[in-house]
Amino acid sequence: MLKYKLGSEREMILASVVGSDAISWSNMITINRGFKDGLKKNMAVVTYEGLVGHIVQTVPFYSKVLLITDVRSAVDALDQDKRTRGVVVGKGSDICEMKYISHDADIRVGSPVISSGLGGVFPKGLLIGRVSKVEETKKGLFRNVVVTPSAKISFLEEVFVLK
Repeated sequence: MLKYKLGSEREMILASVVGSDAISWSNMITINRGFKDGLKKNMAVVTYEGLVGHIVQTVPFYSKVLLITDVRSAVDALDQDKRTRGVVVGKGSDICEMKYISHDADIRVGSPVISSGLGGVFPKGLLIGRVSKVEETKKGLFRNVVVTPSAKISFLEEVFVLK
């Protein structure tokens, strides 16, 4: 974590994970930093491995983080290799789906997926994960693309909040 912080040009605040929601449909964590530490709603949260989520609520000494695996989460994203744009949404488990990928898009298993910078919450270039499955569908306009987050979402202990 220290090596990541020292090697980054972004200003960030280290926080410890002090809780997680026990509700099966909610993928949120609580961190031990709040607005007294300079945190605000919609700040991005990462580890050295990649994007974790963003702050949705902050009080003086704690904040709630909505994880990228939550079904309410959406990150405008790019396939880093081919620059194919889509939206990464949570599936409620330890995987995500990249939506709005047309059937003729050249997207492949193993390709890194990064944040595009659109939307104002997540800075451009944060690693989200890698494409783990590309399914052709006979119905609809788009492919089913599964993205496995690069950060180990289920094992979070410490995170960085990007300022």
